[in-house]
This record gives sequence, structure tokens and C-alpha cells, in this order.
Amino acid sequence: MAATPENHRVPDKRLAAVCGLFCPACTVFIGNREDPERLTRLAERLRHPVEELECNGCRSEKRSYYCRDHCVMIRCAAERESISAANARNTHVPI
Repeated sequence: MAATPENHRVPDKRLAAVCGLFCPACTVFIGNREDPERLTRLAERLRHPVEELECNGCRSEKRSYYCRDHCVMIRCAAERESISAANARNTHVPI
């Protein structure tokens, strides 16, 4: 089916994480949006309060503690003023 103005959806680029993942595929994101029980189980397993796992996506103001405080990809992209770690030149980020 060809895209028409009625059925064409433009993807929300804010949901493309800096690391290249698609935020709606992330278990934390799914827990926040669709499955609070999943988020609770994950918080217990990670030994962090559920509030620290609240996340609206990598490019939002509300990110999980890991993405906010520990993700080397976000720091890499920010230091190189790039929209993603994949686009950052001379990347020497240990993965």
C-alpha cells in the first residue's frame, strides 16, 4: 500500500536512542508505557527504586538512572556534538 497523507506516519525520531536502539523495544521503556509489573520486577532485580527507572526515551528529559548517569554512548555523542554515537567521529567508546 502506497503511503498517502491519510495513512502515512512519520516516526518520532526522539525514540531513536543515541546508541542506535529503538526506545519502544527497551524493557524499561515498555515497563513505563505498557507493563508496570515488568518495571517493578526489573527494579527489584536491579535493586533500584521504580522511580529511578522512569523513562520517556533516551532523548527525553526523563531518563532511567542508567541512561542518565552511566550510558557511555550518550556522553560520547554529547562530547562530539552528534545526534548518535554511530555518527560521532573518532569514537573510542568501549562497548
